[in-house]
Amino acid sequence: MLYMSLKTWIALSVAVCLSGGAAPPNKDAGEQPPPKASAGDEREESAATEPAPKDAAIVQTSGAQPSEKAQPTEVTQKPPDPEKPDPVPTPIDGLKEMTTESGVRYWDIKIGDGESPERDATITAHYSGWIKGGKLFDNTHERQRPHTFPLARNAPGFIDGMMGIKAGGRRRIEVPPEAGYPAGKGPPGVPDGATLIYEIEVLRVKNPIPEPVQTSTEGLNPISRPSGLTIWDIKVGDGALPKPNSIVTAHFSGWLPDGKLFYSTVKKGRPESFALDKVIKGLGEGISTMKVGGKRRLEIPYELGYGEAGHEPFVPPKSTLFFEVDLFDVSNPLPPPKQTSVKNLKEVVLPSGLKYWDIKVGDGATPLRTSMVTFHYSGWLTDETLFDSSVQRGSPLRMKLKKTGLEGWIEGISSMKVGGQRRLEIPPDLAFGEKGSPTRKGEPQRVPPNATVIYEVELLKVED
Repeated sequence: MLYMSLKTWIALSVAVCLSGGAAPPNKDAGEQPPPKASAGDEREESAATEPAPKDAAIVQTSGAQPSEKAQPTEVTQKPPDPEKPDPVPTPIDGLKEMTTESGVRYWDIKIGDGESPERDATITAHYSGWIKGGKLFDNTHERQRPHTFPLARNAPGFIDGMMGIKAGGRRRIEVPPEAGYPAGKGPPGVPDGATLIYEIEVLRVKNPIPEPVQTSTEGLNPISRPSGLTIWDIKVGDGALPKPNSIVTAHFSGWLPDGKLFYSTVKKGRPESFALDKVIKGLGEGISTMKVGGKRRLEIPYELGYGEAGHEPFVPPKSTLFFEVDLFDVSNPLPPPKQTSVKNLKEVVLPSGLKYWDIKVGDGATPLRTSMVTFHYSGWLTDETLFDSSVQRGSPLRMKLKKTGLEGWIEGISSMKVGGQRRLEIPPDLAFGEKGSPTRKGEPQRVPPNATVIYEVELLKVED
């Protein structure tokens, strides 16, 4: 998030009742609206780009373009095996040679059956790279993990050579100097004027999702509410009707009067769950009379949106907002969870001061700090006051482990296995520190200064 720290977001998560993202916030609570989503938007995101390994040939650093000198970033990786021989290019005898307009040649070693990338796709792949003549200059297989990167940030010839490949496929690409990196701008170990040979095995492709288009209200009957809200029913649902404190799951997109999209779960590729009484008033009111399965367009006056001040730079002052909402599910808050007794469990104390008890030991994958993790959690103060719970919201949290914002979470979850359940006792310096949790306007502070906190965590999924 660009507008508040992850620790802030976590502290407020129960208040806004979100798990998969940030719904348009309550202006009175002092929140900032989320920025426009993009193809690489990852709080979440499953397509988040990992830092480029040191000396990576397919170099992806923050904002790096082919015309810039790439600055690799160090990343935790497994050391190379000195006994393992370097890979060599696969023989291409008998394979059909293809040539692009830019002079790039390629050979399909294996035809995939998945999605093909667009030029601004995000790719996860294993690859090896050689300077023509035999010198290996990069190899993800040696690092024993694939690389995820935005395709558009590579040399033009490499991008050309990737067109048409499908996920699951393997291709050899030969990039001539004129289609490669400009002089002095290539990755480490690659001299100017070199012809580069890549073998790439594409594991996953994520193409950008097009921006949603506003639905015409021509022929639809407007419903004017006393509050000033205007509603058009694009499709009337036949499912459950929300209650004032219901948690709803919906796709929604918001536009300014000039047609500029300022937020969209559709663009992010997944709906979001949030408490109906914790979002901007116009959105809450507009959804409150919908039924599951319905789709509705809302015109929200600024008094029911972000007010006179707006929320720059995303929403200007006194902005009328237009939303389209698809309502998928309605649920009521679950009963608060209770702490599991650890009386007969082994206590482990780490040098940092973190304590944990394994309630259940999992048998699945163990996450790296860079992994995307999905987990349920509940948090209590030492007097057993519950201050946050994804369990009560009925929706687990999914985000990169290193971005969860709490060092106690990162350290405590990083040694768990999928399927495991663990109780964490986190000292203040690994939790919310001497200031405690951030507060929302008009609400008491949920975690006081210098508080030890208790979490129970259930690790559901790990994605590398």
